[in-house]
Amino acid sequence: MPMYGGGASFREISYLFVDMGCFRECLKRLSLRYFNDPLALVCDHSFFRSTASKVFFYDAVPAKENGEDHTAYNQRIDQRMAEVGKLRLLDGCHVQLGDLRGKKAAQKKVDVMIAVDMLMHTFRRNMDNCTLLTGDSDFQPLLEALNREGMFTTLWHPAQAPADLMGAADSVRPLNLQTLGGGLRRAPGVPLLPAFNADIRPRLDKTDLADTVIDGRVYLLSENQRGYLIEHFDPKASATSHHAQDKDRNILVKAAEDIWGIELPKDFFS
Repeated sequence: MPMYGGGASFREISYLFVDMGCFRECLKRLSLRYFNDPLALVCDHSFFRSTASKVFFYDAVPAKENGEDHTAYNQRIDQRMAEVGKLRLLDGCHVQLGDLRGKKAAQKKVDVMIAVDMLMHTFRRNMDNCTLLTGDSDFQPLLEALNREGMFTTLWHPAQAPADLMGAADSVRPLNLQTLGGGLRRAPGVPLLPAFNADIRPRLDKTDLADTVIDGRVYLLSENQRGYLIEHFDPKASATSHHAQDKDRNILVKAAEDIWGIELPKDFFS
């Protein structure tokens, strides 16, 4: 563990290992929820760099699908390789690719590369702790082996990850809007998530559109000159609230549901 300066100040070295197949499926589900389009959302992958000292991305070149013509296949490969090229230009980020030997074979090679790299960095003590982004139960023995070597492990997992896989890690982190929101874009340079705040209720000229009460708190959607405002507050202490503002009503309401962990009535949506 490195020491900086003359005192006993330490900085932990954290490595993040990303199963890109798993991440891509999560991005697809969020994109379908918010836009009904599996490709609408994009990710600023530099976001991952803010969570770790180094980031290792593992991907497989897509196999040709049944009935897919050669031109369409090459175009799809070009898109994937362009994404890989951008990832490799990010500071502290590295990419490993499985080769083109069929979908299952390519993914299996990706799994082996992840296991080899995580074990190597553990044995060499290059990192103090590590995070694995995946939902694949095949990685359960790997996490158990890392823990036996004294490595602190975190599993960054989708909702459907097996319980045994989650139990093999020292800690778990859900792969969802809350943990990914900082890196998601609805358009280039435009974050998916509006800013959520908790302070004095906004005092704006507004028109109330919908309201409901959940667990004793009032949830209110209104429209003003800036767009739409959603907030929730205690009716007995209504000077402050949790609130967010956005020009897109449906994105705002869906984000509120996901961030606040609630389900709002249909009249909140347009």
